[in-house]
Amino acid sequence: MTLNELLTLYVIPILSIVVSVAFGVYGYVSSKRADQTLEAINRAMEAWQTQLIRATVDLVQSSPSITDSRIYQAKIEAVKTLSDAIKNASEQIVKNPGRGDEGIPLQAHFKTLVEQQERLAKELLSGPQPPA
Repeated sequence: MTLNELLTLYVIPILSIVVSVAFGVYGYVSSKRADQTLEAINRAMEAWQTQLIRATVDLVQSSPSITDSRIYQAKIEAVKTLSDAIKNASEQIVKNPGRGDEGIPLQAHFKTLVEQQERLAKELLSGPQPPA
């Protein structure tokens, strides 16, 4: 067997397999590093976007017009809740016009609820109105 045949049959094929495996491993390691780098960039972008969104939301929510609107809406909800309670109380008074558990006529309770509703509605209408 000559040196030429020995190189052709054994050395070159084995060397080519070793080089192929080395390139494969290098490619795998490079792709893992690239994935880690892209993941770090993605996390940094998401953190930046989250901070920007949070700051924008805080800025909008701290705006006096938004705060005034929320206060006004809470007052409207209170009037609505009281109106529902008055409706339920009036239905009970119609069904049973007698005295309540405390011995006080139910009409007196109803009168108190209506007075509270009037006071709350006056406060709502006299207070600052939300911007349009």
